[in-house]
Amino acid sequence: MTQNVIITKNIQVKTILTIFSILIAIPLFSQITLSKKDSLLNELLFQSDTLKSKIYCELAYLYQDSSGNKSVNFSELALKYAIKSNNKSDIAYSYITLGSSFLTKSNYAKALDEFEKAELIAKTENNASQLHTIYNNIGIIHKIGKNYELALKYHNKALNNADICDDLQSVIETYNNIGNIYVTINDFNSGLKYYKMAEEKCKNSNELSPHLPLVYNNIAYINFMQKNYSQAMYSYNLAYHLLDSLDNSFGMAIILNNQAEILIEEKKYEEAEKLIIKVDSLHSTMDYKDSRQHLYYTYYNLYKNSGQFDKAIKFLELHHNLKDSIYSLELAEKLSEIETKYELDKIKLQNKTKDSQINQQKQINIALIIIVAIFLILLIFLIVLFKQRLKLNRTLNQTNKQLEEKGIEILSNLTYARKIQLNLMGGQQNSPNLDYFVFDKPLSVVGGDFYLIRNKGNKTYIALADSTGHGISGGFLSVLGVEFLSQAIELFSNTSDILNYLNNKFYTYVTKSKDLGYESMCISLICVADNKIEYSGSKQKIWHFCSATNEIIEYKTDSQIIGISENISFSSKSINLKAKDLIYLSSDGFPDQFDSANRNKYKYNRFRNMLLDLSKNNFNQSINLIDKELQSWKGDTEQTDDILVIGIKFS
Repeated sequence: MTQNVIITKNIQVKTILTIFSILIAIPLFSQITLSKKDSLLNELLFQSDTLKSKIYCELAYLYQDSSGNKSVNFSELALKYAIKSNNKSDIAYSYITLGSSFLTKSNYAKALDEFEKAELIAKTENNASQLHTIYNNIGIIHKIGKNYELALKYHNKALNNADICDDLQSVIETYNNIGNIYVTINDFNSGLKYYKMAEEKCKNSNELSPHLPLVYNNIAYINFMQKNYSQAMYSYNLAYHLLDSLDNSFGMAIILNNQAEILIEEKKYEEAEKLIIKVDSLHSTMDYKDSRQHLYYTYYNLYKNSGQFDKAIKFLELHHNLKDSIYSLELAEKLSEIETKYELDKIKLQNKTKDSQINQQKQINIALIIIVAIFLILLIFLIVLFKQRLKLNRTLNQTNKQLEEKGIEILSNLTYARKIQLNLMGGQQNSPNLDYFVFDKPLSVVGGDFYLIRNKGNKTYIALADSTGHGISGGFLSVLGVEFLSQAIELFSNTSDILNYLNNKFYTYVTKSKDLGYESMCISLICVADNKIEYSGSKQKIWHFCSATNEIIEYKTDSQIIGISENISFSSKSINLKAKDLIYLSSDGFPDQFDSANRNKYKYNRFRNMLLDLSKNNFNQSINLIDKELQSWKGDTEQTDDILVIGIKFS
């Protein structure tokens, strides 16, 4: 099945469903009050080191819904005392708390690291309760990463461990998480099945009734997706009243936001705006960036549908800016950690004894004497070398002149080699029925990226490939690639058969050679016939601008790489096109380019947005616009790789 990545409102709703699953439990099962936090902080003054780890874990739990990094800092202190006491169970629990703290801050990579550390210890200790929590959280992270199969695997492992320790609360949590995955992939019947199972467990126990708001929220979401708005609103109201009784501001904000989505669908814009403003007020005391990101999107959706486009654009920008900021949190936290360590080291330095200061001064004096002695020796040595320097300068000047002449000769040869490479790629190209451009900017004069356009009957084949390396070595590989690909197009018509042939040729003549390194190639290949294309590829993406909806649709190709192994099979898929649609092919050179300000990569999301802007401009200006964007991004930074982009416009 073709994998299309399109940002839609449904994806936004599914995202907030995941957030609710992660965070709803934070305030449900305890009344988080200032006196409770103060009590625990006071208790630290009188407890032994062996008990401090548990207290810090509880403080981290209580501060998970607050702004700043207190939850992370308390978790790290808990880990410190657990390691000091060498209590494996406490160490694992500290890793879980730290991972949960990162998870609530949307720092998924660090969260996963901490959960994996906890898993190693919990498995050794056969701690089913801890393993349930670990696997549930890892499943949530994989769900956020859209790896739903792996997410289900971890949630089922969590369910098994919950059954082992006979923990009904954990069973309910896992039912909800499994239901969320099925709903995310639009299997509403399976999702509803797990929600109903969770609801039944909750109703059978007063102690577990705080889980009901989450269940009602999830059931309401299914009704929303099936356009049963009145039933969805009813379930949301049930969830809201229960959350209100629990003083759960975050959960109330989520429910009100979801209700606003329904009112927008029903075109009740004034009522929706009142709810959203209330949600904004609730968020002012919280630091859940994923949730606020969804709030901004709801603002945008409201104003877009009600025709208030200036406001809509404002909140769409806030949504995108907050989304980008989430990925910079790791840096901010690291800086905070370094700053804290610096202050502690500064205090230690100020408390050093006078004896150590005197000893340090003695060491400085000895060092100065040594430095002076070395300086005198170097001075004598430099005087001896001074005469030799004059002679060496004359020799170096002659050598530099020879190197300059040799450099000019090498550049001339490379320039001619580039002409040969361009001639090979351009040979037999004749495509009067296609309007296309090629933006080709190799890192060196000769590049490892290459393209090919060939006609065969009523079909036109267009390929874009990225060989390993660049410069002369990459150029030679591109020559082989052009030759093998030309042979394959003459022999076969189907794009998958062409790539199978190319792979076997590359493997036979390059990979199996004892004299060559571990070389390979990534490629996108399309076959154009009328208003339909067939495509195959290796580790590259194809972008389709749909003129009917003014959006970019992304298609992924196969994950196997050309030349790694013999007799692998590539798949072929097709795309139906309409007039004014565009197809873009690209190597990874542009997305991997660093900027001059922060040494950040351009990345595929920004590249995709550039293609969308490009599609709305004059097609004949595409090369100039791409080059302008590249120069603006990289500034004075050197180019990091060959860059190749092809665009095709269909009439």
